[in-house]
Amino acid sequence: GELAGRMAPGLGIATAFENGISLDHIHGFPYIPGSSLKGIARDYATEVEGVEPESKQFIAVFGGRWRRGPNEVEERMGNAVFLDALPICSTYEGAELLTVDVITPHFGDYYGSDGERPPVDYLNPNPIYFLAVKEGARFIFALIARPMRDRNGDIVMKACEILSHAERWLKGALSHLGVGGKTSLGYGRFHNFQRHVF
Repeated sequence: GELAGRMAPGLGIATAFENGISLDHIHGFPYIPGSSLKGIARDYATEVEGVEPESKQFIAVFGGRWRRGPNEVEERMGNAVFLDALPICSTYEGAELLTVDVITPHFGDYYGSDGERPPVDYLNPNPIYFLAVKEGARFIFALIARPMRDRNGDIVMKACEILSHAERWLKGALSHLGVGGKTSLGYGRFHNFQRHVF
């Protein structure tokens, strides 16, 4: 997928700077943790598409409490694996993936005092710089699935069907909800997905 605007993955993680960023600890490039992708796909499925967490499709992808019978409930592990998303650097032809962005809170004294000081116009703005991924960066999103089986080992749902649900929910989440920090301001949204099956 291609980044439609900027992205701030890991903005809230602890760091020596005021705001963090998810960078690969060996190579230093930005990435999106698979756990974040799974979380936004789950949110999209339940909040946007209205999928019930007790449904077979939801449990097949994310896991949960599966009702096997009227009095029998089983905890199930999800059968889809959301891998970390990595940038495709060849699309940048050597250009950098990161840029410096800024947040400028104008009412720091108000927020820092739990509302005891009023948010007035004479307070000084406080620019806070942070790293963000540049618009247009392309990332590769990878999903893996295994079939969902019952206790007897019989297939309840095929891996290709589980991948289909996971892919739809992940694409929807990346397109509409965004990933990383500042998504309410349009950060972290993707478009122009290309599908590859291996």
